[in-house]
Amino acid sequence: MLWRAEVDPAVVAVRAFPAEPHDADALDLGSLRPFVVAVRSASGQDYIALSDGWRRLRLDVVEGSVGDQRWVRFDYRLSGFRNLEPRLRTLTRLAALRRDGRLAQTLYPTVAGLPRRIEALRTSDALAAGASYRDIALVLFGETRVRSDWRTNSDYLLSRLRRRAAEARRMLNGGYRMLFESRLGRRCAGSGACVDCR
Repeated sequence: MLWRAEVDPAVVAVRAFPAEPHDADALDLGSLRPFVVAVRSASGQDYIALSDGWRRLRLDVVEGSVGDQRWVRFDYRLSGFRNLEPRLRTLTRLAALRRDGRLAQTLYPTVAGLPRRIEALRTSDALAAGASYRDIALVLFGETRVRSDWRTNSDYLLSRLRRRAAEARRMLNGGYRMLFESRLGRRCAGSGACVDCR
């Protein structure tokens, strides 16, 4: 899901131009293809997310297009102070990605509860594929821990997986919107706040 710039203060608006490989200010999108998700709206505007699955940054192409370009040059549109700091962080992250070929973990804050949510989604996917709770425990916690702690007096591993499965059901039934609300301070729910709702 790609949030519109009006909703996400870290989205940077850019003008995009084709560039040559020898241009010192060009970005090699070809080398970043594993990170790039680009969506074109019905009006022809490009929305770009660069993500490694854990970290992301967002750009809205307000003039020009990235199209099938390998090399592109961006002019960044910044004005005012209200959202300047989150947008400067986005540009710092983009510069680091261009320089290092990865989204630098040190430039992103730790998201509270993320490991638990990932564990919940992995549990849900495994259950949907027909795995038993014990099979899931073996993958998540390892054979040694499961051998010593599975079905003991406390049953804490089984209880933990049941909690994760319940959390995943809540997230899949619309609870994921709370993640966006806490980050962005707004609801989606078909409100037009995200690119998908347009």
